[in-house]
Amino acid sequence: MPAHGGKFYTKRGTAYVEKGDYDHAIEDFDKAIDLDPDDPAAYVGRAGAYLKQSLVGRAIADCDTAIKLDPNYADAYYIRALSRAERDERPDPTSRGAYDPVYSDLNTAIRLDPNHAKAYVFRGRVHLFKDNKGRAFADLDRAVSIDPTYTEAYIERGEAYRLTGEFEHAITDYDKAIGLDPRNPLTYWCRGLAYYEPTLACCKSGEIDCVKNEIDRAIADWTKAIELDPEFFLAYRLRAEAYQIMGDKERAIADFRKVLEICPKDPWAELGLKELGVSP
Repeated sequence: MPAHGGKFYTKRGTAYVEKGDYDHAIEDFDKAIDLDPDDPAAYVGRAGAYLKQSLVGRAIADCDTAIKLDPNYADAYYIRALSRAERDERPDPTSRGAYDPVYSDLNTAIRLDPNHAKAYVFRGRVHLFKDNKGRAFADLDRAVSIDPTYTEAYIERGEAYRLTGEFEHAITDYDKAIGLDPRNPLTYWCRGLAYYEPTLACCKSGEIDCVKNEIDRAIADWTKAIELDPEFFLAYRLRAEAYQIMGDKERAIADFRKVLEICPKDPWAELGLKELGVSP
């Protein structure tokens, strides 16, 4: 078979990645590389599949190979940035050089492709992590302007607004994200937080009636997140806390126990049950 036959496997491998079938994707990228070992797209595609399986070292190695083959391949730098971020997890944001390799790769990806919305979103996240709020919002705004249908851009900007206490702006962005993709449980979980977090001061002072509507909205969003992903233990955990605040002991206990079923020894759920007078 001629070398250009590898492009078929690269294309099909990409389709498998989009479906979440990473094993078959890797098999196809392997075939593509066997047929055409000088095609950077196959290495980048396989790197993306490896990353989805948390095979970070392999993902970085494939990106390195792709960059050697084509130093102007923007996606290779972007995937390598994602891989490096996962490998390094969450370094101390105050430490010198925290996330510098990740940031460098994202800068290169954007320089090579100024319309790379995904790279702007991830660089915005890095800026926010390093407490560069102005730069974070600039990148996230740019991502939205490049692709107004990119759901992740609204979710990330919503998170940036929530983390900086701008809850109304956060909810607006989550609303847009849900309009674009109503099947993403993470967006409902985030919007629930944006409804819930402003109520905490009133809850601590016992003034629950004045924030009941917001807590009800938060519970509704976490319920929707659970409906979409029944194993989403973070949604159960927060809903349990909200039920506890609202005095619904039975439902709070049920949710905390569900958290422990999904994530045994979860300290928040164990503490919640103890506060409710129930043994974990």
